[in-house]
Amino acid sequence: MADQIDFTDHAQVHEYADRHGLDLAWEGTALFAKRRRYLTPDQYAMHPVKTRRGVTMVMLYSKGIHQAEIEARVRCQLFLTGPRGRSGARAQHCVNASEGRPQPLPLPGPFQGRVLNASAAAWLAASSGGATS
Repeated sequence: MADQIDFTDHAQVHEYADRHGLDLAWEGTALFAKRRRYLTPDQYAMHPVKTRRGVTMVMLYSKGIHQAEIEARVRCQLFLTGPRGRSGARAQHCVNASEGRPQPLPLPGPFQGRVLNASAAAWLAASSGGATS
């Protein structure tokens, strides 16, 4: 990702990302900071974009990185919930002190507050080649 491209507006960035199978993060967002911290410079490309507020930077990176994070979250949730729900040993750090019963772990992003359903578990089993329950 070493090509230097100057985008004249945000629409061009989105079209370019869609055409090349890339995800993007805008400068000044939490996602931009996270990607910059955890990715090596050869895993992303920074490009200037002209916007109404001046020139800002956009980071382009592979969609595979985002997909790998989603799969890791699903695997983590499967481990925590297990086939019969939470076990005492795995859930002790999730106990709400005021109620004394296990609470769901907060997961960032699209899985926040959701419970893994059977179709997601089946998809995970098919993609990993093994059984989940």
